[in-house]
Amino acid sequence: MSGIGRPHGLSMQDFFSRYGTEDQCREALFAKRWPNGFVCPKCAGSTYYIRPPKQFMCASCRHITSLTAGTVMHH
Repeated sequence: MSGIGRPHGLSMQDFFSRYGTEDQCREALFAKRWPNGFVCPKCAGSTYYIRPPKQFMCASCRHITSLTAGTVMHH
């Protein structure tokens, strides 16, 4: 395996129970990206609004970001 895919030692059943829906996957990405809660990449603000489609707007500086912005999953 190339290292991409399900984590080593995690059964397919466990994988789908953790990440089987889009909401579960989004929650897991949020927890990995911001383990202590949202932090704006521009001003370090911690309050945000959710904008469609699945974007976060900082309440302090109005910067818009997403779960994948600036990561290898961007675009």
